[in-house]
Amino acid sequence: MRYFLLVLMMICCNLYASDMFPLKPDENPRGAIALTLREEVGLLNARFDIKRIEINETRELAYFCGLLKDTDGQYIKDEDDKYYLFDRILLDSGTEGWVSTVYLDEEFSAPEQAKCHFAGMLT
Repeated sequence: MRYFLLVLMMICCNLYASDMFPLKPDENPRGAIALTLREEVGLLNARFDIKRIEINETRELAYFCGLLKDTDGQYIKDEDDKYYLFDRILLDSGTEGWVSTVYLDEEFSAPEQAKCHFAGMLT
C-alpha cells in the first residue's frame, strides 16, 4: 500500500509537468490570459508588455510574465510608486477561464529591472 501511494503521488505531481511552448501574439489563449489578469486588477483599458507567455501541450497550464502599460504606452506604477510585474502560473479551469494558481509577482523601481522568474535574461 505504501508503494502504491508513492507511485500515485509521483504521477499526480507530474500531471502538468510537460514541455512548455511560447504563445505567438495571434494565438487564442494569449488574449484570454491577459484579459483575465487585467480584469483581476480592474484595468481593462490597459495592455500588457508581455515578457514571456507559454503554455503546455494540453493547453491547461500557462506561465505569464509581464508589466502593465496605459493606452499611451507608458508603464503603470502601483500605489507604492513601483512597477508591478505579473509573474504567474495559471490553470485553465474550463468554465471559469484562466485562474492564477501561483503568484511570483514582484515590484521594481524601474521597468528595466523587471525579471521574470522563469525567463532568465529575456526581455
